[in-house]
Amino acid sequence: MNYESTLEEVKAYIERELLAGDGKDLTPTSPLLAWGVLTSLRVVQLLHFIRHRFEVEVPPDELVAQNLKDLESIANLVLRLHTSNQQQRAAQ
Repeated sequence: MNYESTLEEVKAYIERELLAGDGKDLTPTSPLLAWGVLTSLRVVQLLHFIRHRFEVEVPPDELVAQNLKDLESIANLVLRLHTSNQQQRAAQ
């Protein structure tokens, strides 16, 4: 798992599932919260996707605007949590 592939998969999911295929203007720094792309219901859908696709559980204390504001932030959150999970598993 790397940043570029994670970013592309999250972007593809948001374009397909949350924007009904209309995400041509979506960039890694597009303000998803400010544009209303991520509502509370859509955040739940996104978390479900992240959990199943990347096997990462996003804890409640990570559900802050800073981590969900754009694609870059979401991809970085997924990578950080995935790395942390791998380190914890290796230590056991």
